[in-house]
Amino acid sequence: MEKPTPPKKPESMKFRDVTAAVEVAHNDRRKFLIEALDDALAECVAKATKYQAKSALVLQMAVSVTGDKVSIAAILDTKLPRPAPTTVSAYVDGAGRLLADDPRQENLFPMPAPAAHAEEGEE
Repeated sequence: MEKPTPPKKPESMKFRDVTAAVEVAHNDRRKFLIEALDDALAECVAKATKYQAKSALVLQMAVSVTGDKVSIAAILDTKLPRPAPTTVSAYVDGAGRLLADDPRQENLFPMPAPAAHAEEGEE
């Protein structure tokens, strides 16, 4: 007669097991965390390379306990660099108005005032 095999002890979950089971929203799509982490890392590397700036992948995990059971939720976010904004230079006069030309510099090539239409002045 054979000895009965003892019941198998449950295996403990590893982080990779949790990432394969937990779903997150990333780029307006629901994915398993393991897939979203791959996508988010690739996105961070691509933007950091393109803009030669830092990027970050942020994973937040929450564990809540009810008796002997836990619930695990995750939030995945990326902080990506953006292109430098385009700027416009302008001058400010004494009244606080924005001007395209420096009000302290004389106009080197003054433009003649537009002539009134000859038709308007003649009757």
